[in-house]
Amino acid sequence: MLHPNSPPCLKFTTLDLDYFYDRIEKNDYFSYLKLGHGIWDMVLRCDDTSQNMVHDDSYRSIVAQKMNKHIINARFDIEPIYWKYLLDTFANRPSSNDFLFAVSDTAYPVRMTRKSKQVFMKRHTSIKKWLLHKKLFDGEVWRRSAYECNLSNFLKKISDKKITIVGPFYFHDFAKRLGLKNYSFVEVDLWHASKKINDTYEHIKSTHQSGTIYFIVLGGLATWLLGNLHDNLENKFLFDVGRAFDAFYLEMKNRMQWLWLTRSSSKKITQMSMCYKNVQKDN
Repeated sequence: MLHPNSPPCLKFTTLDLDYFYDRIEKNDYFSYLKLGHGIWDMVLRCDDTSQNMVHDDSYRSIVAQKMNKHIINARFDIEPIYWKYLLDTFANRPSSNDFLFAVSDTAYPVRMTRKSKQVFMKRHTSIKKWLLHKKLFDGEVWRRSAYECNLSNFLKKISDKKITIVGPFYFHDFAKRLGLKNYSFVEVDLWHASKKINDTYEHIKSTHQSGTIYFIVLGGLATWLLGNLHDNLENKFLFDVGRAFDAFYLEMKNRMQWLWLTRSSSKKITQMSMCYKNVQKDN
């Protein structure tokens, strides 16, 4: 099935939150890795050969160094070894029922223009090159669900589960906002995350409880953390949700920038704000 926002070039398996809920209820453990549009734009800039050299380790190292230079120019702090891990994941980790490669090829979950179709085609070229022969899943399910005000119902249904968010400082009160009964929070400074990512990993590994659902908000470092936790923890759910949970923090400046799509966006944001504020009142 084609991704709902994509031109007919690349095939995705579309998902919804019921898919996640059903597998959680069955203790059918799996990891969901989101590879967002920003990653593919960066790979496009740094992978400057038309040849498919994905399985050439030295070439992946070269591309990782270029990605590091690009990200430094963007004022983020992610060291080359983490970009190399990302590219190695593309090349060496198989897709499977317990490890889903989810691709997001758009900055927005709901809009398509003539210009964006052209951008899509370029991103798809890169995706097909680096994820050749992998089964690909819908990477917009979390943001789309946020936009449609479906996140709160999903989280209420799993509120009795052990839930951990790994992400920025403002998620410290997530449990209070959602009425979660068994919540823990691992704070990560996204601007300097790579300096402490090993400590974050060791902390999660040492405090892990069987059956925990981890929601990861970590940008470009999510692949490294999620991949290592997937390989070294038992009985866990690992979900890379990107910025979707920012829907519960719309009162904060710069949250959900991807909502500013059309002239009607301010109306939509008002509707979403009321939706997610009502969730907080209920708790």
